[in-house]
Amino acid sequence: MNLWLLLIPVLSTLAGWFFNALAGNYLLNVYLKKKETDISNQISQLIVSHLSLNNLKEKMSNPTLIEKAMPMIETHIDEFLNIKLKEEIPMLGMFITNKTTDKVKEIFINQLKMLFPKVMQQITDNISTDLNAERLADKLLENETIHLKIKDIIKPHLKKARLFGATTGFLIGIINLIIVLLIF
Repeated sequence: MNLWLLLIPVLSTLAGWFFNALAGNYLLNVYLKKKETDISNQISQLIVSHLSLNNLKEKMSNPTLIEKAMPMIETHIDEFLNIKLKEEIPMLGMFITNKTTDKVKEIFINQLKMLFPKVMQQITDNISTDLNAERLADKLLENETIHLKIKDIIKPHLKKARLFGATTGFLIGIINLIIVLLIF
C-alpha cells in the first residue's frame, strides 16, 4: 500500500473544513450585508407583531384593575377629605362631618370607577401613538452594535459548521480511501 493514499482522509478533512469556513465567511460578510435591509425589515415586523399594544389596552381598561387599586385610592381619598382638606381650609373643616365626607368619598369612588377605564384607554392610545413600535424596532436594528451582536451570536454556530465540514470531509476521505484500496 502506498502511504500517500493516507493523505486522502487528511486532505478531505481540510477541504471540508475550508469550504465550510468559506461558506460561513461568505454568509457573514457578503450575504448578510446584501440582505441587511430585508433582514432588518423582517425582524422589525416580527418585533412589532409580538409587541401587542392592543393586549396592553385591554389589560389597562379592565374593570378588575380598578377594583385591585380601590383600597389604595380609598385610603388617599379618606386622607384628603379627613386630614388635608381640613388643614388647607380650616373653616370648611368645621362644617364637614363624617357623614358628609363618606358621601363625598362615595361619589368620588363612583366617578373614578367610570372614569378610570376611559383614562387608561386614552393613556394606552397615546403610548401606542408616541411609541410607534415599527420606528422603534427600525431604530434599534440600525444600531451598529446590533449587527456586531448578531455576528457574535452566529460565530459559534459557524465554528460548529466548520467542525461538521471537517468531520464529513474526513468520513468522505475514509470512504474514498477504502474505494481506492478495493480497486487497486
